[in-house]
Amino acid sequence: MPADVYANLKGYFKEIDPCVEPNTRRKQLDEVGKKIRSDLKQLERKQEWVCLGTMFKAWNEMDWGSILPPFAFEPSEELCFQLKKNRAEIDAQLAELSFKRAENLLDEVKKNNVARYTDRHRLVEKALDLVIGRCDSDKIWRFSNPPAHEIYAFIAKCYLFRSRLALPKGSSIPEKKLEALKKGWEWVKKTSFPDISDIDDDFLHWDKQQNQVVDNLKIEIVLEIKRWQPFVDDSWLKHQLECFFKNTKKLDENNLIHWRVCDIAEDAGMANKSKFLLKITQSKSRQLPLYQAKAAYRHNISMFNKYLEESVKKLNVPFSDPLWDETVKLIETAAADSRMNDCWEESAIQAWAQCENMAQKLRLSVQVRWYWARHRKLYDLAVRAAYKCKNVRKCAEIVDSQKNRPTVKLKNMETRLHSSNTSNEDRKRIEIMIEAETCFAIENYQAGLDILNKLPMSVPEKIRNLQDMPDDWGSVHFYVCEDKQAYAFVFTDQCCEKFTFSAENLWKKYVRWNTDVEKKDSFEKLCEEFGDCFKDIFCWLNDKASGVLFIPHGFLHLVPLHAAKVKKNGETKFLFEVMTCVYLPSWSLSPLKKQEVVNSGVYAFSNWQNWDTTPSIFCSSKWNNNQTVNNSADDIINTIKTCESPPKLLVMYSHGKHDPNNPYQSSLIMNKSDLTHQMILKNIETGKLSGADIILTACETDLAPGDMGLADEHLSLANAFLTKDARSVLGTLYECKEDKSLELISKIKQTPGGALYQVLQNTQRQWFANNEQIEDIAVYRVMGFPDE
Repeated sequence: MPADVYANLKGYFKEIDPCVEPNTRRKQLDEVGKKIRSDLKQLERKQEWVCLGTMFKAWNEMDWGSILPPFAFEPSEELCFQLKKNRAEIDAQLAELSFKRAENLLDEVKKNNVARYTDRHRLVEKALDLVIGRCDSDKIWRFSNPPAHEIYAFIAKCYLFRSRLALPKGSSIPEKKLEALKKGWEWVKKTSFPDISDIDDDFLHWDKQQNQVVDNLKIEIVLEIKRWQPFVDDSWLKHQLECFFKNTKKLDENNLIHWRVCDIAEDAGMANKSKFLLKITQSKSRQLPLYQAKAAYRHNISMFNKYLEESVKKLNVPFSDPLWDETVKLIETAAADSRMNDCWEESAIQAWAQCENMAQKLRLSVQVRWYWARHRKLYDLAVRAAYKCKNVRKCAEIVDSQKNRPTVKLKNMETRLHSSNTSNEDRKRIEIMIEAETCFAIENYQAGLDILNKLPMSVPEKIRNLQDMPDDWGSVHFYVCEDKQAYAFVFTDQCCEKFTFSAENLWKKYVRWNTDVEKKDSFEKLCEEFGDCFKDIFCWLNDKASGVLFIPHGFLHLVPLHAAKVKKNGETKFLFEVMTCVYLPSWSLSPLKKQEVVNSGVYAFSNWQNWDTTPSIFCSSKWNNNQTVNNSADDIINTIKTCESPPKLLVMYSHGKHDPNNPYQSSLIMNKSDLTHQMILKNIETGKLSGADIILTACETDLAPGDMGLADEHLSLANAFLTKDARSVLGTLYECKEDKSLELISKIKQTPGGALYQVLQNTQRQWFANNEQIEDIAVYRVMGFPDE
């Protein structure tokens, strides 16, 4: 029967349209090609000219790729005459078919039957092309079935959905999202005036009401515009809301859109609109507790805590879900309201815990930057809440969980993939991952992303107990909020304490020193200011420890904290004079236990064009490698690769080059080729530097980018070696002096097995006693963990 044949031909579209993978699509087209030809011939024999013409046009418009459509007809006068005669009916039926195909495509995408973001985007675009392509040049739908207003609403729905596919990257909103919302708004306005090409008036369309479904779609697009364009004109928004309420006879308590519109309406000054939310008891929607918490904040404070806690429990959703942004914003609002004391603190801490759980599900460190790091405000709130609750351990856990996350995730991933018999495939996956990280750093997001998504999730490593400090040592965990209010959580093996101070002036002094070409007294001022900030911490720690492990945060990573001016026994001293100082980018990078590694061999590499004669310390007879001058990056990498056991000491002496735009390209300037941060991560296998001491006496080897981002990334060359399980790394914060670097190398070489930080401190004290410039002394610092 012709009806069955026509149904078969329509059915083929349902199978093939959603397929975007070229090889699969080609195979499907090969399989149905002959069937299509046979079915079309049947329609011709039965003289079903409208059905034949509809299918002939539809299948000819199909993208066959490299395949020629296998159903070409021999032209005949009868066929041409009938197709021409029935042209209007064919076009009308083709329009109806195109709409059904577009609906099927959108349904496929909404059901999550299509995994890849790019494929979902392509299918939505294809759905749009199918219907917009049937409009005339003035973008007007001229067919009666389906009616124009239905088509325009569908197009608006597609654009709305397309906007949701464009996820924000960090704090930036993609232009594609805003563009899709704008187009969706233009099309949905046309539902009221089907015969008009463009509707300039943004309000007139409400007067010609279609139905509640269309009005819901209109206001949903308005709400999305408000969400992603927060500075949208208030009067425009309020007028749209008023029009919606005027047309809506009764709010639907089961409709999420109505919850949102009532919530936004109250923010826009329309009183009591959200009260009805507090009466809803049956819905299981994960969004309802949030809107009820907002309504309780406005109308029934006694219920606020209950609803907020319920809202936080629903945060087991991807970080890109707006539920995160809105919940964090509500907690922030409550924290700033004196009426809400003891109503938000527990929820802030629980939201942080949810955030941590979700972060473990991110496979890529770039995802940490994009999505997790957007919620930096939540970490500020959680720290404040834990501080108010006097829970020092919880404070430190929250603080550390925000530090150096991408590096920690990368290290955990490599640890998981690594074994004593690491396969070539796993090694290649690690290399691809690190290459992609480098691309991500310069916002080349597509590079390697498909391969990386197939990597297993990194399993979080166990973290050392916060009070598990060596005898006579203390640790100071810093945290700097966005408003420059700073916190410090201090631990020894016996006790702990919390402190807070304003870092506003310290920040200003740091900026002045960092931009002061002549330097003058700006460095001394910086040391004095940090000494004032550190005063109470030093007083508490002074009689409990003789060494301090700094775990900085934010711009404090860039400040020589060991040069703080402190008071001891009535005298003003630099901190390194009275306490041994070591640094870590994150407590998560501290070793769980003492490394049981047999280290052997001392190696030196240099590339210095200014030497008339090679310094005696670089005489090759003193080192295990034959060539110690004019070394290339390959010399360093190949030596590390071929060592039978990890080296005791590895020295690199050259100029350094910091790249603030892409820190993975910061490098030691070696002969022929530079040794970059990326090369260290990519080419040095896990275990090859375990327990090694590393000396990097080039300039800026421990300098991280000035803007470490919300994920607090300390991407210095020193950190790259530390990530490879080095015992300790001596690096520099800014430009260092050649003679002092050589002296340090010599003293460390003469102290086999001695801790780098101890040799450095003794040398710095000696330099200061000899009246050397403090800025030339403080440039050096050691990253690592104190010896146990």
